[in-house]
Amino acid sequence: MGKFDKEYQEMITAEENALEELYKAKLEHLDNELSVRLALGPDGFKSLEPKYGYENTPTHLEHVKNGLILTVREEKIKIMSALNNVSRSRLNREEMNEIDKLRKDEQ
Repeated sequence: MGKFDKEYQEMITAEENALEELYKAKLEHLDNELSVRLALGPDGFKSLEPKYGYENTPTHLEHVKNGLILTVREEKIKIMSALNNVSRSRLNREEMNEIDKLRKDEQ
């Protein structure tokens, strides 16, 4: 064992916990953002100063709404992937600790 293993592990744990907290807050924020925008109905997707005649048509508003839903899904998947990376890192460290213990027991 290294001289600073305990401090190193505490630092990693604090970092992982902070990341998890941030990622979970981001997921909640994205859900809230989507629900607020969808609750506004078509007005939540209208262009204030449309450049083109089609921009505030029902078809275009539906297209913009679907685009927002897709974008939020994509961002949530990226965040969930980052959360999974944190979990994988923990599992890898646990596995390495078990392997080290097995090696020490064999000696």
